[in-house]
Amino acid sequence: MEKTPLVISFGGTLRGMSYERVTAADLVDAIFFLGCHRQHVVSTNAALEQVGHHRVSKDRARELHQQFLAAFEDAEQRGRVAWHNRNEFNGWEQLNNFLEGLGLPTIVPVDHDHPKRGRYCYPSVDEAVRVQELPYQVIWV
Repeated sequence: MEKTPLVISFGGTLRGMSYERVTAADLVDAIFFLGCHRQHVVSTNAALEQVGHHRVSKDRARELHQQFLAAFEDAEQRGRVAWHNRNEFNGWEQLNNFLEGLGLPTIVPVDHDHPKRGRYCYPSVDEAVRVQELPYQVIWV
């Protein structure tokens, strides 16, 4: 079964790219539900901040950011980008509403940190997808 890339962390994805654990090809056909706001994603300074201290040159950080932006902007044009509400934490309900709106399977919440508040942490999304054998490749590290 082919897995849809589900990108849930901007900084984590850039760092993963800097360590070559995530490639530009991994982001093709991705869906993005990021915890930061759009301006942060498109900011070169934010990208440099995210990977600059990981032994990555500024030129390489800019290159990785451009690769990320190409996939992100393509996904945005196709309606495959959503944001959580700025005044709220990352929430299962918002994530699942987005997935459902795209006609994709939802994720039964698994969250050991905040189960009663509806929040998720990145490892919980990854765990839930693996345990439930859902068709996603969660990208967050």
